[in-house]
Amino acid sequence: MLGDPIFLTTKYTGIRKEKTDRIKTEIQVQKGSADMSTKKDSTYYIDHKGAGIKLGALLFDFLSSCDSSFRELVFICIGSDRITGDSLGPLVGHSLSKHGLSFAYVYGTLSRPVHALNLNETIQEIKLRHPDSLLIAIDASLGTRKHTGYLTISRGSLEPGLGVHKKLPPVGDIAITGIVNSAGNFDHFTLQTTRLSTVVRMADAIVLGILMAYRRYFYGFNRNFGRPLL
Repeated sequence: MLGDPIFLTTKYTGIRKEKTDRIKTEIQVQKGSADMSTKKDSTYYIDHKGAGIKLGALLFDFLSSCDSSFRELVFICIGSDRITGDSLGPLVGHSLSKHGLSFAYVYGTLSRPVHALNLNETIQEIKLRHPDSLLIAIDASLGTRKHTGYLTISRGSLEPGLGVHKKLPPVGDIAITGIVNSAGNFDHFTLQTTRLSTVVRMADAIVLGILMAYRRYFYGFNRNFGRPLL
């Protein structure tokens, strides 16, 4: 729907070399491991193969090395359920909300999306209800053709709206994005014609990674490691 609010993270074009650390399949996760260390503003790009496991490994490391103490996680899954390319966040939120995570709360689902019109309100609600939480923001993004289908994770806020020239408040202590398509001159049209299968595959990988990191962090073990948790 053309009039629907859309907002994505920054277009991933012209990223500096030091900010494109690529996660290899054979990476081993250990708390404090040098392989997993990253600067505050670095972005990890995660390719298709084993993306969920790689994302889970990095997210667990981020949680374990977090400077501030937190009692719970809050996921804010941003996007619109009416546009295929922008539905990544709501799909992730929909799946996470079905798992009944005791130490986590989910904002942004297919039935109750978080978008440009209610983002400020949602952020204020989260601050009021979850003052001792760690906020993880999830959104779709547009990038270069070679990075289409990649996931990214970084410490720091996600800036929704930059990819489609919208000014919205930054949100999150950790940012996770999925590059659903390549950026160009007709970004709104690109979002509407993005393949649903691509978005669903990426959403599944993000949920898998989140569940792995969550269970390992809060329960000290990784049930069903490497097997589908959905």
